Amino acid sequence: MEYLIVDPNAKEILKELRKGPKTSGELAEKLGLSPPHVTYILHTLEKYKVVESDLQVRRDKSMLVRVYSLNEENFENTLRSLESTIKELRGLVDTKKDKR
Repeated sequence: MEYLIVDPNAKEILKELRKGPKTSGELAEKLGLSPPHVTYILHTLEKYKVVESDLQVRRDKSMLVRVYSLNEENFENTLRSLESTIKELRGLVDTKKDKR
C-alpha cells in the first residue's frame, strides 16, 4: 500500500473521495488529470479495498455510471498498517545509527 505514500495523485483522489462519492470523470476534471490515469489509480485503490465502486443511473437516466467512494474502515486500517510499517522502518534506521 506504499502507493498511497508515493503517488500524490492517489492522495488527492482520496482527499476528494473523503468529501463524498464521485465518478472518475468528476475526479479527473476536478484534479486536472486524464480520465485514464484517474481510472488506473481508482482500480489500484479498489484492489487494496480502500475504494469501492457502484454502478448508478445518471441523474438524467441516460446511462449507467460507475461511482467511487472511500471505504472508511479499510482506509483507517490501511493508515494504521502504514503507520506501523513506518515505525518499524524508523527503528531499523535508529538501530543502524546506534551501531556506528
